[in-house]
This record gives sequence, structure tokens and C-alpha cells, in this order.
Amino acid sequence: MRVNRNGKNLFGVALFALFLAGCQSAEQVSTEDVVLDIFANEQAASAVQNAPPNRDYSVYSPVNHNKVLSDYAEQIVMQLKLRGQFDKPIAVASYVEFDDNLTTTNGLGNQLAEAVLIEMSNMGYPMMDITTSNAISMNANGSFAFNRDAGKLARDICCVLSGNLIYERRGVKVNTKLLELQTKRVLASNSQLIPYFIAEEFGQVSAR
Repeated sequence: MRVNRNGKNLFGVALFALFLAGCQSAEQVSTEDVVLDIFANEQAASAVQNAPPNRDYSVYSPVNHNKVLSDYAEQIVMQLKLRGQFDKPIAVASYVEFDDNLTTTNGLGNQLAEAVLIEMSNMGYPMMDITTSNAISMNANGSFAFNRDAGKLARDICCVLSGNLIYERRGVKVNTKLLELQTKRVLASNSQLIPYFIAEEFGQVSAR
């Protein structure tokens, strides 16, 4: 079979054109892959930057610990270094998460407030439990002296003790303040770090 010279030339040109087209397509795919990789890396870096801090248990060892929440409540009250006599009772409100509205609490915030109230009462400070009802209610399940009715107003108190919870890498930072109710003046304050392996036993304390 004979193939003329023109046929050979045309066949070669066709092969060369296909080769160039393949190179161009590979180059385009390679460029698109690089752009997508860069975009994915930027998104991953942004996600890491905005993620809550990883909890670090290395500083505090949870092995065979005997810490209880009242230990931290005692430290909080002692470090407040309260001086002078209080002519009216002191109230203790729930510790809240340090967010935009300052009205979010959890098991740790409520139990810590209760532990601080008991500790201050044991130390001789006049205390008022603002969750106490004006009357005892009873039903088939038992008798009850406490409630959290909305709109309930505590009167005849001089001060309120409360604080906020900040989720750090090593644990929950508890900021406590004793405030004069009428003037909002800070009478005493302190900060205490509760490690996560302790705080996690008392309710939701997920990092924010």
C-alpha cells in the first residue's frame, strides 16, 4: 500500500495538533488544581484561627484528685478579703458565661453560686438565699421552699456577689465580684482558674 507524501504530512500535522491540545488541557487542569488547593488551605487556616481553644490537661493531672467545688468556693471567699460589717444581707447570683448578654449559665455557674453562699454563711457573713419562696408549696412529690419565678425581686440586701465564666485553654477562669447594689460599686473581686477535669463534673462547660 502506498501513501503519498502529502498524506504523510497531513497525518504528522494532525498528531502534532493533538499533542499541543493535550499539553494545553493538562496545563489548564494543573492551574485550576493549584488555585483550588490555595483556596482550601486559606479556608482551613481561617477555621483553625476561629476555632475554640483546645483543652490542655497537661498542667493539671486528673489522676486520683480529691478536689471538690467547695474547695474553690473557699478560695474565692478567702481571696476576696472582705472587711467590715455588713448591716444587710448579701445575695449570691448565678455565675454567667462571658458573652454578649451575660444571662447564660450552666451547672457549674449555679452550683458554684450555691457553694459560695454556703461558704460565706459558714464564715459568719449575713446571707440571703434569693431562691427562697414566700411560702412553702406542697404536692404529691413533696414540699418545696425554693423556686426561680421570673420577676421575683430580692429586697433588703446590701450587696450581690456574682461573676462570669471564661473558657480558657487550661480551664474555666472564674471572675468574682462583690457589688454594692445601689451604687454598683465593686467592693471586692478576684479570679480563680478551675481545671477542666474538675469543672466538667459540674455541668456543661464546653469551650466557647
